[in-house]
Amino acid sequence: AGGPNLDVRDVRTSDSAYLLAAPLPSGQALDTLPRSFFAELLFRSDGKYGAYGGVDDFAIAESGVALLSSPSGGEQPYRRLSLRFDVLTYNQNTVRRRALVSATAAGGSVYVLV
Repeated sequence: AGGPNLDVRDVRTSDSAYLLAAPLPSGQALDTLPRSFFAELLFRSDGKYGAYGGVDDFAIAESGVALLSSPSGGEQPYRRLSLRFDVLTYNQNTVRRRALVSATAAGGSVYVLV
C-alpha cells in the first residue's frame, strides 16, 4: 500500500468519502485488528482529520465483521465501524463529525473506505 489517498466531496452538502490504504500488520487478520489501528490511521497528523491538531475525543459506536459474497461465489470479510469524533478545522474551530467505515484486506494491505 502506498501513494495518495482517493478523496471525493459534495460541495453542496459537505459530505465526503475517501479511501485509505495501509499495510496489514504482520500476523494480524482483519477481524483481529484492534480499534486503535483504525483510529491511528484515520486521525494521523498528515491525514484528513488530524491535519490541524490531534483528535482527542472520539468514540466507536459500533464495530463488527460482515462476510460478503461475490457473484463468483467467493467470500470477503469487511470490518464495519461507526464513529463519532471532534476535529479542529483550519480556523481552529472544533467540529463534531460522524463516519461510517468499511475495511477489507487483500494482498497484504488494508483498504479503508470512510
